[in-house]
Amino acid sequence: MGEQDSVAVIGAGVVGCAIAWSLTREGWPVMLADPAEPGAGGASFGNAGHLGAELVEPLPSPALLFGFWRQLFVFGGALDIPWRRLPQFAPWAWRFAAASFRQRANTRQFAPLVRPAAAAWERTLREVGSRALLRRNGHHQVWLTPAGARKAAAEARRMERLGVPTAPASPELLRAVARAAGTDTIAGLEFPDTGHVLDPRGVCEALARAAVARGASVRRLRVLELAPRGDRIELRTDAGTLTVSAAIVCAGVWSTPLLAHFGLRAPLEAVRGYHVELPGHAPLADAPVVYMDDDIVVTPLASRL
Repeated sequence: MGEQDSVAVIGAGVVGCAIAWSLTREGWPVMLADPAEPGAGGASFGNAGHLGAELVEPLPSPALLFGFWRQLFVFGGALDIPWRRLPQFAPWAWRFAAASFRQRANTRQFAPLVRPAAAAWERTLREVGSRALLRRNGHHQVWLTPAGARKAAAEARRMERLGVPTAPASPELLRAVARAAGTDTIAGLEFPDTGHVLDPRGVCEALARAAVARGASVRRLRVLELAPRGDRIELRTDAGTLTVSAAIVCAGVWSTPLLAHFGLRAPLEAVRGYHVELPGHAPLADAPVVYMDDDIVVTPLASRL
């Protein structure tokens, strides 16, 4: 069966690799296309590896809507938007604002997809022979300010309303975090039903290997354009033109131009994020620790933080 009969999965991040594996498991011929090796580029590279089964609410919310504008022009911040990009950014911002007032209804649709995330990843990694990449030790949230105890209690109540179990963080963990941070003020919660992976890129590689073992091909190429050609899809790439039976676009913020010929627009906007890897540092816990005051997550990965 040639590539013209394949399903092209465009993007070899964790989403694309997981879809490629799932399709081959169901017997579909698959071509996984990306200019980089699986997991080596895009948002899946340097990912914190936290399986956020507690994040059952969609990101757009009234609280974020009326607070995120302060971050728009913070140099190097998550939403550092250059002035010249405002015309392109404005339509996305408008849709984000509209979605913020539908959060309760959207949560009813979103939460059932997110709650089983850690269990679903455990099942998937076991199927591809890489269960050792997963830890099901939950995660911790900590606050290091005088208002921390109040914020932790409010977060516990909010999680209870959303059906997400929490417990007070152990005194041992709180002492260790406070000692490392040089403070006596700390409060924290434990989330027992989440998890993390030890190597985000390794997860992508394991999924891609499993897909290849079932007949998928992995092509190092950049897809520049998609266009319908009868009952097939034509891919214009930096290595020439290919024709496939179907295409699944998993290219993150680069998805929008690929969908133009189909009258589709992916409402995606890039958010800046940073990561630092510290080899050989011992973790405070065998689970991610989220520093809520600073929006920082510290994850114990394989041989590094």
